[in-house]
Amino acid sequence: MADMSANDDDALPLSSLRGRVSLQTYKWLQEAEVKDEEWKVQQQAEAAGASLFDHPLSHEEEETYLRVQEWCSNTKKVDGNGGYCDSDEKDQIEDGSLNIKYILSESAGGHGDDLWAASRHISNLFAQKEKCRELLSPLLVGDGNDTQDHPLLGLHFIELGAGAGLPSWTAMKCGAMVVSTDQPIANRIRCMAESVERNAADMALSDHLENKPALKFASKARVCPYTWGSSIEEFSEVVDASKEDEDCMFDVAVAADCIYMPQFHNVLLDSIKMLLSEKGVALLPFALHSNVEDDKVWGIIDLAREKGFHVESLEPQQLCPQALHMDSKRALIHTLRLTKRITR
Repeated sequence: MADMSANDDDALPLSSLRGRVSLQTYKWLQEAEVKDEEWKVQQQAEAAGASLFDHPLSHEEEETYLRVQEWCSNTKKVDGNGGYCDSDEKDQIEDGSLNIKYILSESAGGHGDDLWAASRHISNLFAQKEKCRELLSPLLVGDGNDTQDHPLLGLHFIELGAGAGLPSWTAMKCGAMVVSTDQPIANRIRCMAESVERNAADMALSDHLENKPALKFASKARVCPYTWGSSIEEFSEVVDASKEDEDCMFDVAVAADCIYMPQFHNVLLDSIKMLLSEKGVALLPFALHSNVEDDKVWGIIDLAREKGFHVESLEPQQLCPQALHMDSKRALIHTLRLTKRITR
């Protein structure tokens, strides 16, 4: 596990992330790192002459930006601490809350470079035992799950279109065996792998008793580039080899704020069907962003039913939008819960 201090905001060396990705992905990240360094050298050379005439900002004018950011679960605030609501209670941390570190990538705007409301909502539910138990109730029925344990403990969990990956890191701290995926964009995958390593390191340093059983599963957490609808062979190197079901591997699948583009509904649902166990639960928390007609987004329900899923629409929750000018509708979170229909 990487050696790091709590205040260290510098990127961890790629070598420290080797255990979080497959060998193929690691080589790909190495190649991307070399290209990135070459580009930086080129940019510095081109800017060398121009910098002689620049007027650098004073310390007061410089914008402070923390690369490694934090979010904390909260039973009273639907946004959690570190959301977008200004409140006198914002900095009050509850006993038993989960503190999650995440790193926003430098990729396309609105994707891996922001912490959207749907991720905050589902993560806050995961962090609370009873709410999580209710959320996963179709999976937990009749399994004799010990109410003293977190319901995610020991479950195989996958996130699709993870971006900042907040649901993944929250599930990991609750004891799930996590595979977090997103598009094959090197910077995004690297940021996700580093987030795994930082949160696992925090768990190892914590004396909290509930971290002890969760820590052994955190060592299995992996990050993987994945394009929806494509073969799932990429997962063969990152999923626990002891898993008996080779066809459908995951107990819980999450895709947070991923259905606002209806053209990808079909491939997303195909991936969920390939990856989800027969008794598994898929959760699709989302907001309506008005980029297309709302009915087209809601069309995923009929499509999911056509593909053999049972679909439930859970109670919506209003969170805070990303910015003051943003329509509150874009932070009103709806959640679809999908399970596979069992034919007899």
